[in-house]
Amino acid sequence: MKKHFLSFITGLFVLVIASCSKSDTAEPSTAGTGTVEPTPTNPSNGGITDPVFSKEVTGSAFAACVDDNKNIFVLGYFGPQYQTKFKIYKLTPNGAIDKSFDIDKDKTWSDNLPSRISMIALPQGKVLISGSFKVDGVSKFLIRLNADGSIDKSYTPTTRITSVNTLVKLTGGRIAVLGRNTFANGFGEAHFFSLNELGEYDRNNGFRIQDDNTVLLDLIESKSGKIYLSGFFRLSAGKSTTYSIARFNPADLTIDESFAQVQDYRSLGQNAIELNGSIIKMVEQSDGKIIIGGSFDKFYIPNTRDNITNYHQVARVNTDGSIDATFKNNNNYTSDLSALVGTSSDQLLLGRHLSLTASQGERYLELLDKNGNISPTFKLGMEGTSIAGIVRQDNNNFIVFGAFGYDNNPALYRVKL
Repeated sequence: MKKHFLSFITGLFVLVIASCSKSDTAEPSTAGTGTVEPTPTNPSNGGITDPVFSKEVTGSAFAACVDDNKNIFVLGYFGPQYQTKFKIYKLTPNGAIDKSFDIDKDKTWSDNLPSRISMIALPQGKVLISGSFKVDGVSKFLIRLNADGSIDKSYTPTTRITSVNTLVKLTGGRIAVLGRNTFANGFGEAHFFSLNELGEYDRNNGFRIQDDNTVLLDLIESKSGKIYLSGFFRLSAGKSTTYSIARFNPADLTIDESFAQVQDYRSLGQNAIELNGSIIKMVEQSDGKIIIGGSFDKFYIPNTRDNITNYHQVARVNTDGSIDATFKNNNNYTSDLSALVGTSSDQLLLGRHLSLTASQGERYLELLDKNGNISPTFKLGMEGTSIAGIVRQDNNNFIVFGAFGYDNNPALYRVKL
């Protein structure tokens, strides 16, 4: 069986809308030469993967993003037996390699691939990447690549960033940087600060959390303008309330007390010790309720008679912060949830890492209706698959990336819904 290089990525990878080339395919001098197969690689998946999408990029993908022209940037270990240990490709909307983008033309930087890595496409064809890198021998946790794939050495947004969990695109083109004990120019300690649309430091937007144990994992802006943060945090040192999710007013980033977290999110560790569960991804539904996904497998509500409710990895939160009991309580899984995205019709597309037991079937990729019911016919059908993430290409198309089946399979597919 293939050996996966995917480690658990606590920050999920973000779909972004930025400006890039208008061409739907690369120019003849730069287009990829891979063939397009007329049918999915594995016909048993019921045709859920798009046969038009090119399969020339094989191996294991760790991160991906999409620009506003539906071009795709993908990072990972590629080729037979993962011979290309670190590579970033730019792909046309149908998955062909655009050879005008080549990171190997610049040898002045290198990677030290961490367990958390995130990418965002920027205007002018540039790409912002969080991770662990060295540029001319200097450690960097945020780098920016030019439109041709070379490192942009003019990019110096921060003097020190100790870790980044994920990058999130905000309205107006700003980019939220979520992490743990992050530091920015003249800003002091912060766990959330923002960059402008080119990835440059925005001094006027930040969120200070002085508690050293804070970890922020996801951020969404609701249709009402409110901001939701998830992770593991107290709002200041010495405060007793530990949040897994909270809602904030956008003007001053004060907490919205009308959204009350009355339940603790728990997960089982070794020897059945209860640990705090993490919410790694959030999706807002059309009615304003929030779908949460993460490592939790139960909720604990203090000072109540029936204070334990089992919900495995996915649940729905009402607008007041309580758990919506009408959401389907799905089966428990031995694998980690790695991806959660919503569709325009409030369906949910879920991805999981490799570690499913035989009795759990082919649930690496699942489609749920808006109330959490699993589609019985939506099956990927590739044994040994590990999903690293899912990004939206447009309203009906989603790029699913990771390591699929056995050696030398495509590293990403397009799913049409």
